[in-house]
Amino acid sequence: WQPTVGLSMLIMSMTDAPRLLFALFLGGENSLVQIVGWLTWLAAGALFTSMVSKSHDLPWPKALGASAIQLIALLSIIKLGTI
Repeated sequence: WQPTVGLSMLIMSMTDAPRLLFALFLGGENSLVQIVGWLTWLAAGALFTSMVSKSHDLPWPKALGASAIQLIALLSIIKLGTI
């Protein structure tokens, strides 16, 4: 679990960096920041799927399901952290 969690945190941090950079100067409610956020979220999903597929020797559809669970968990951690 530890290598997967570490790589997940690294992927999430690296793919979220462009959105944070734009949000720093334009504000979080700007539409460009929102679009960049969705694009980086999709990129993180693709990288998660690739990581799970390669590290666990899973076919792409099963890896996509596993990475979707990771993305939902990360989203809930991020959103519930602000409550």
